[in-house]
Amino acid sequence: MKRALFFLLFPCLLPVQADESPPTKYAEILGFRQTVVIEATSYIGTVTMDDSNRISVAACEVSARTIHCYGLRLNGNVVDFDEIKPLVDAIDSLCKLDKTATRLDSFEATYTTRGGLRFFRSHGKDHPDVVMVSLAYTAPNGDIVKGYGNYTAAQMSELKALILKAEAKLQEIQK
Repeated sequence: MKRALFFLLFPCLLPVQADESPPTKYAEILGFRQTVVIEATSYIGTVTMDDSNRISVAACEVSARTIHCYGLRLNGNVVDFDEIKPLVDAIDSLCKLDKTATRLDSFEATYTTRGGLRFFRSHGKDHPDVVMVSLAYTAPNGDIVKGYGNYTAAQMSELKALILKAEAKLQEIQK
């Protein structure tokens, strides 16, 4: 009785159930069991920084039985096909941001896909004029691989062009 009363008074202390559903449709199909799952990719290109950090872009498809899902693979991160346009729009927006975005001294802006790919832009006295891309994904052996890189506006434009090229390839195969 005391325990129930405690949680009635402090509901914020109740244990939270983690949502274990896959973050993307692509990941959901990859997780199918007791069925043949086919994953196919076409390498599109790579954007490289001076210090050898890079983002590789591939068009990809996963299918199981009669279910198909299309998307992008940015290094190990998968972006579902329906997220490509919002991702391209976010890259445009982040690259256009400057000190006029706020009347305060500095800002931080982020965009995160359902699969956890994060783009981060900051502006201020101590911040370089770049977009940071944070990559974190689960490798085939189960290890979580994390990395990040700072990309200039020109490099982000190159990344956007590769993403659009991958999108065009995916549209072509869906016809």
